[in-house]
This record gives sequence, C-alpha cells and structure tokens, in this order.
Amino acid sequence: MLFRCWTCCLVALLSGHLLAEPLTFFGYAYDPSTNQLLYTEVHRLYLDDDLKPLREEVDYIAANGNLLGQKKLRYENMRAPSYSVEFTEPQRAEKVAVLPNQLSIEARKSKNLPTPEGLFAVDAGFHYTILSQFEVLLTSQPVSFEFLNASRASFIEMYIEPKTIDEQTMTLELKLNNILFAQLVKPIVLTYDRHTQQLLRYEGLTNVPSPSGKNYQATIIYEYPENLSFAHLTY
Repeated sequence: MLFRCWTCCLVALLSGHLLAEPLTFFGYAYDPSTNQLLYTEVHRLYLDDDLKPLREEVDYIAANGNLLGQKKLRYENMRAPSYSVEFTEPQRAEKVAVLPNQLSIEARKSKNLPTPEGLFAVDAGFHYTILSQFEVLLTSQPVSFEFLNASRASFIEMYIEPKTIDEQTMTLELKLNNILFAQLVKPIVLTYDRHTQQLLRYEGLTNVPSPSGKNYQATIIYEYPENLSFAHLTY
C-alpha cells in the first residue's frame, strides 16, 4: 500500500515535467576478468504523461572518454521499439523500423521480416518484455519468447528462467531455447530490483563491438535517479 501511494505521488509530481526533460541513468560496463572499466552507457529516457517510455537516446563512451557509438529508440511498442545504432570504432550500423505486422531491417543482412504471433522482443525491448512477465517470473516460472537478431535478420527462440528470488531482488538467466546452441553460448544473467523493477546488473555478451570486432563480454552495473521506477507500467 505504501509503495502504491508513493507511485501515485510520483505521477502527480512529475507528470508534464518529464515530457520536456529526459531522465538520465548510467550503465558502467566492466571486464568480468579484470574488473576494469570498458565503457559507460549514458541513457536519456523520455516519458509521456503516464510515465511510459516515448523514446530513448544512448551514448556509449569508452574508458578514455572517446565516443564509441550512439543509439536512438522510439517506443511505439515498448517490447519492440524502432531503433538505429551506429558504432565508429569499429564501424557498425543497423536500423530497425517496426511496421504493422513486419519489421524493416537494415543491417549486415537487410530484409522485411514478419513479426511473430507470440511474445517477442526487439533490442532494448527485452527489458519491457521481462517487465510484462514480472509477476509470472516471481512465481519461479520460466517464460519463452523470440528475440530479434538484427544482423542476421531473423528471430531466435529464448527463455527467461528465474534463478534466485529474495525480498529485494530477482536474478534471471536469459538462455537460448536450442539445447545444442545453449551449450555453446553462456546465458545472460540479469538482476532486477523487485520493487522498482529496475535492471540493476547485466552479465554476459553485450551489443557493443570491441576493437577486435567481437562484442564485449561485460558486467554492467546500472545507476538510476531516485525518481525512476518501472513498476507502474502496464502492457
């Protein structure tokens, strides 16, 4: 009851103000072996009157301060946002437009792809896909969905499995649904705050290319402003 009252007060205080100014939060990506900072994510999230995501801008900044890349997202559908992303070192770019019943993909392999009939996610929409199933996951039940691999212009079957749940946090593993491939690819480990539904920690393969051309493996720690909660969202 106290949390619901707090959320209502937050809506009353911040509605309108957030339309003009984004909420900024940060992700600090560390090498899991050496604990050295690899890069920082700077997120600027714009919300509507109901505090739902409208759009987001992300800067990826190397440990030396150089800009690695930028991403822009539009949340017409929270679980499947349209987005464009471009990295400069090494150069890589992709763009996905969410259209009625299909996706227009411009990447290493470009094509129009029909959207799946069941639960699916595009890019950062995986976060909101998880939030849409949060209550189910809190019962320790796994959830299956399809995730867009934009570079290959195809969907891959994945599932989210709760690993540990306590009073404050829930830790999930994101795995491939294919048994053979799942043995070759380590699961992504995600830790969420149960009350604010903020993603606190991400461990695994990222979407940020390293100088070698392969994507970084990282542990990302997220820090949010006190007034950013995702628990009020409906899907």
